[in-house]
Amino acid sequence: MSGFFCDPSEISGRPAVLQPPLGPPGCGLCLLGQCKSPRMEPFGQGRLEICIVGQAPGEQEDIAGRPFIGPSGQLLSAILGRVGVDRDRDCWMTNVIQCILNTGTSGEIAQARECCASRLRNQLLAMHPRLILVLGGVALRAFFNPPGSITSRRGLVYWNRVYGAWVAPTLHPAAILRSDERQEEERRLFFQLDIERALRHLGTVPPDPAAVAYEDYSGRFDDACAFLQRMRASVGDRKSTRLNSSHTDISRMPSSA
Repeated sequence: MSGFFCDPSEISGRPAVLQPPLGPPGCGLCLLGQCKSPRMEPFGQGRLEICIVGQAPGEQEDIAGRPFIGPSGQLLSAILGRVGVDRDRDCWMTNVIQCILNTGTSGEIAQARECCASRLRNQLLAMHPRLILVLGGVALRAFFNPPGSITSRRGLVYWNRVYGAWVAPTLHPAAILRSDERQEEERRLFFQLDIERALRHLGTVPPDPAAVAYEDYSGRFDDACAFLQRMRASVGDRKSTRLNSSHTDISRMPSSA
């Protein structure tokens, strides 16, 4: 069965809502239409009305016709599971670029992103998500102008009045998996903290919903303290971390309130 979301027989829970095909004028102009699953559709039931937006399908996703089923998707599922979110039942998943890239050069990515822009917009308007998780720098450019960097944007939550939803940029799981051992441990913790903070915004609206953008900085200091606490617990007294008993007791540091 083809549809805007998934086949309802694949996942138990609320039946999938089928929508008419969304074909923007730019589709097919970026020369990516030769992939096995061109114009990959979003997948998931979106029970919590969360939309996860990545970069583009990888080889495994292209073969299966579903987003986030490779190693990055497995890491995403694991982290979401830790915070009580079932990826397939609670979320919708899509990509900024909805065909597999040929070369992955910056020029190809920019052209493909532009051609897919109206399709992504139509998908988000049809979903009406309450929270949009933006994974990585390529996806970031679809929501912010100027985009800034993912390292400067991650950990913050923004209100988008076009979609009437919170937008939370964070690292792409692929970037975490490409890290060395120490960086991977840190980035996994940041990734989980970003998602935890974003989830706290479900069901809320900013003080001024009419504003073009609203940045929620509350709790960032507390999140940094929580991160350091978790790092201390995970690495113990190893000298390489420089987090040992001689340092300040994080639990006694002042709150951001």
